[in-house]
Amino acid sequence: MKRKVIQLKESELKRLISKIIEEQTASNAFTQGQTLGMVQGQQARKAVNQVASNAVKGLKETVVTILKVSFKIVIIGGAVVYLIGNGIYKIGAAAHNAILKFMAASGKAVIKTFNQISQNTINSFNKIGVAFDKGMNVVNQKLATLKDSTVSIAKWAINSFKQFGTQQWAKVLVAAAGIKEFAGLVGDHLKNSWASIQNQVGVAWDQASNWAKGQYNAAVQGVKNTANAAVQGAKNVYNQTTNAIKNKAGEFAQSAANVAGKTLGAIQGFLSEMYERYLSFSNDTESILSEAVAFNGKEIL
Repeated sequence: MKRKVIQLKESELKRLISKIIEEQTASNAFTQGQTLGMVQGQQARKAVNQVASNAVKGLKETVVTILKVSFKIVIIGGAVVYLIGNGIYKIGAAAHNAILKFMAASGKAVIKTFNQISQNTINSFNKIGVAFDKGMNVVNQKLATLKDSTVSIAKWAINSFKQFGTQQWAKVLVAAAGIKEFAGLVGDHLKNSWASIQNQVGVAWDQASNWAKGQYNAAVQGVKNTANAAVQGAKNVYNQTTNAIKNKAGEFAQSAANVAGKTLGAIQGFLSEMYERYLSFSNDTESILSEAVAFNGKEIL
């Protein structure tokens, strides 16, 4: 088959060559633009990730588990945040310290602290607008607008012990009543909760709570006297204080035997150990987080 030869004039050939060059130029420009866009997108994404990385750097996450209840604690600047289920709650530092010491002292809580927050935690914060990729200034501003849930969380923390049964919860309510952070914050809640189980416990709330406060104060005095004894080298002061506490506990157990039976008798030993543990903690939040793990598995409740 004979091929057909197309003859072009010089002007037509020039136009064809120009068209080919234009198409190649356009194609190259598109490719270059696409590549540049990808590079810029990657750079922007890298910059955002770097901001987020810097923001979460140094943040720790503490996971607290009490039987079937589990929650997370994250401290960001001066804000203490609890992640419970799908909710995020801001709580006062003093109340948080009391809650963590109380839970740890019971021996029922398993506490683990991680040196960085998880991606799931970051995602939870993102859902409420606390975006770490926007930097800490934005994060702190958002947290400042978060509603304070101190009272609600304190009640929730106390109620988390209900899962262990009436007798155990009674101990928790009485123990909390003796600690001023709880008594001042959720005193009415403790009293109302006791009313729901008073028939099973067999003693009035005023009697139980007043004795608990006395026990706590005696424990505090015991710690002070122990410190003085250590300085002075007089160990007998500690022994006298310890005996005084035991005697008072014994007196209460005898007077309460007719009305409270075995329940309140069991509470006395629990409170002595509970308050001793509670008062053994440091006062700063960071130290409490690290000290709390020491009581993992050491149940007294």
